[in-house]
Amino acid sequence: MNEPAFDDWMARYRADQERRQQALTYHKAALLRALRKASIERVTITYDGEGDSGQTESIEAINFSCESVALSEIDTLVAIDGTTDSAAKPLREHLDDFLWEVLNTYHDGFENNDGGYGTLTINVAPQTVTIEHAARFMSVESSTEELQGEHHDTDRQLSHKPPPCTTASRSSETRSVVARIRTAL
Repeated sequence: MNEPAFDDWMARYRADQERRQQALTYHKAALLRALRKASIERVTITYDGEGDSGQTESIEAINFSCESVALSEIDTLVAIDGTTDSAAKPLREHLDDFLWEVLNTYHDGFENNDGGYGTLTINVAPQTVTIEHAARFMSVESSTEELQGEHHDTDRQLSHKPPPCTTASRSSETRSVVARIRTAL
């Protein structure tokens, strides 16, 4: 990629990121209003992904009395923009959509290769949203050893020598989490 094309791409990428962050600010405020109206104090959403596939693992809500709230029992459709148009859908779906908006903005592609996982926490009273994300990477440790020294075998002689391109090598692969990122929105 030549430099002007790369610079153009970066400018478009930055503009898209800014647009996404502005949209998140709007959606965050609307979602906090909807959660407050439903008497929900805190929502915790967990997610996981790898191998080009990601999913929401769980969505848990707590009311202001510190009791668990079954989001499936909240029948009201909530339109994030405050209207009752065709964008209205159950609160649980809005929470799931919001998670994916956050992931696409801050950890786009987290589900690729070794993937990642984390928790999105929405606290209604202080109006905070925090994502704690862990990225998985494969770690490979490799080494090559050349064995030196003479071998004395009086009973038999080696009839051939190994080709000069043969080396002893050892490789091990381990999976480990090497990045934990906490982002306050």
